[in-house]
Amino acid sequence: NPSKNPTAKPTDEPSKKPTSEPTSKPTNRAVEQILVCVSDPLFFDDLGRSCLNYTAATLLEGTPSNRCPELSREDEELFDDQGRNPWDSCCFCGGGSFEPN
Repeated sequence: NPSKNPTAKPTDEPSKKPTSEPTSKPTNRAVEQILVCVSDPLFFDDLGRSCLNYTAATLLEGTPSNRCPELSREDEELFDDQGRNPWDSCCFCGGGSFEPN
């Protein structure tokens, strides 16, 4: 009897999996959607600068409640002829729009 012999080789029987484990993952899970911020491509401030000017390379980021803090909301050069500004139009300053990636 191999069960009493400590030097006996294990049998070639396949190991049995517990029946409580699922054999496949559920397929009805929701697909994860990623949103990305898109700056307004039509925004150009009074000096002709697009949102490409309003980035970490040129500005201090600030906090989520006060983005681009070194800019003054009173500075008319930061607005375009339609009244839009970096805080409304540029992702880095907290503006832009979110679209699916």
